[in-house]
Amino acid sequence: MPNASLPPSPPSHDASPVLHTSGAEHPFRIAINGYGRIGRSVLRALYESALRPQLQVVAVNELADARTVLHLTRYDSTHGRFALPLSGDFENGFADDPEGVAETVRLAAEVGLSGCSIEDTRMVAGAPAYDFDLAVERIRAAVAAAKALGRPFVLCARADGVMNGSYDMEEAVRRIVAYEKAGATEATLPKKVREIVDHLLPHSRTKQPRAFPSATPHDPAVWLCWDAEPEPSVRAGLEALLRRLVRLGHSSSMVAARLVDDAPAPALRPDPEGPERLRWVGPGQLAALEALHAAAPYSEQRVMPYVVARYRHAEARTEPARSSFAADFLVLRRVDGPRLPVLATERVADAVRRALMAHAEDPRAPLLSGHAPD
Repeated sequence: MPNASLPPSPPSHDASPVLHTSGAEHPFRIAINGYGRIGRSVLRALYESALRPQLQVVAVNELADARTVLHLTRYDSTHGRFALPLSGDFENGFADDPEGVAETVRLAAEVGLSGCSIEDTRMVAGAPAYDFDLAVERIRAAVAAAKALGRPFVLCARADGVMNGSYDMEEAVRRIVAYEKAGATEATLPKKVREIVDHLLPHSRTKQPRAFPSATPHDPAVWLCWDAEPEPSVRAGLEALLRRLVRLGHSSSMVAARLVDDAPAPALRPDPEGPERLRWVGPGQLAALEALHAAAPYSEQRVMPYVVARYRHAEARTEPARSSFAADFLVLRRVDGPRLPVLATERVADAVRRALMAHAEDPRAPLLSGHAPD
């Protein structure tokens, strides 16, 4: 039987069934070897229990034909009808030509499946991808066969060539768009690639706690000033680049940038002996970034290439306000355990205060208690 993909829950209405499973962040992927009474009972018990998000059935090994297996899964003399629709993972559609893929869709519907997925890679060594035009034509033929069935049938077109290096991410996006235009119910990337891409997106990627303090400027506008007037070609290139700039820095801070002729006087000026050190770009920066991306195209870069530039303040700075507390500080040094992020400062201060309060004599000093004695 082809690999079966079961939706996470029964549909609440007569809409088209869902193809893909979803569960825990890292579910256990299991296969059923032998699909007799015990195997079918295990599958039924799994999908009717709370363990469904933690256990994902990805394959069933059975010698019987697909029509028989599907019928025995859907109708059980003891447990009754299986409420969830079934779809098949059909690799490349078990054919290279569009007509063969269309016939696979018709046969899938004939045995009672509610949908199937079609990949754009060949079932030969290395799994090379079909040419773009042929890949789209295959999906278009599958869509036509699905629409001719006279009932809902979910067709998922998968851009699998990106997973084995047959093409890059840009080509994968191009193919997904083309598959959707061809009429596929769903066009998607392989699951492993989707997980990698999701990890890099600002809304879903993992964030590491900061181990250093950060500061937010009072005025969020930052000016980068040049004394020289750029040539027209340079100016046009800068304006085109700034129109595409949406984020800045590794923290994915959303920004908007534009090129202007009037700017305030700079607060910092370049100075090889200046006290301020800023990270800046240098010759070969773009080549270094491209080399990092080529080495690990879907991984998150933690250390980016940069050069150190020194600056001095353009005007004398006023003396900062001094603290009203004494100049003596109690410095705590970490001797064991994990490093604490900057957000843990409040918890550390509270723990120190509680320890001091526990050992202080009555009446406790207002500096510790926070109020005058009663």
